Amino acid sequence: MADVISNVRAIAVSPPAGWAAERKLGYLEGCRQLISAGRGTNAAMEQIFDQTAADVERTIREEAPFSIDGREVAVRQLENAIGQAVHLIYLPNTENRNFGVLEVDRLCELIARTFPSASVQPAEALYEGTRRSILMVRIRTDSTDAVVDLAQRLCIAFEQRFVGIEVGGRYIRIYGDDTE
Repeated sequence: MADVISNVRAIAVSPPAGWAAERKLGYLEGCRQLISAGRGTNAAMEQIFDQTAADVERTIREEAPFSIDGREVAVRQLENAIGQAVHLIYLPNTENRNFGVLEVDRLCELIARTFPSASVQPAEALYEGTRRSILMVRIRTDSTDAVVDLAQRLCIAFEQRFVGIEVGGRYIRIYGDDTE
């Protein structure tokens, strides 16, 4: 219970970056269900949890200050607006070809034409019910248009039906036939 209380307090004081109020409240509800499953084991801890959960919910809903033992705690929150946007590109291997070292090198060459740096990672994915190798790219840039342009070029260069892009936690597909 002490760990759950600590985690609930952390949601009010230093939540994960990008967690909206709804997600924080959903997490809080899951913690309430967890504690409810063990009710009757430690009345003092249950009382501390109940008070903490009520305080955290008020803090989230009202964007109010959060206090522990009567002392206001500074809220540290990393918003998505801090720092530069990171775009994730999925080269999904729609044709189920082997993506090896040569393909990674080719991908890096295409990226370097527009971006000074990026992270490239070979990965495994499930697409159309089949496990296949894919390539993932993380690019730090404020230009979503440049990332879309790169995705369009990757559709052609790698003969993909589409390339996926994730921006701000949202996914879109860029189709190869959109590039002609």
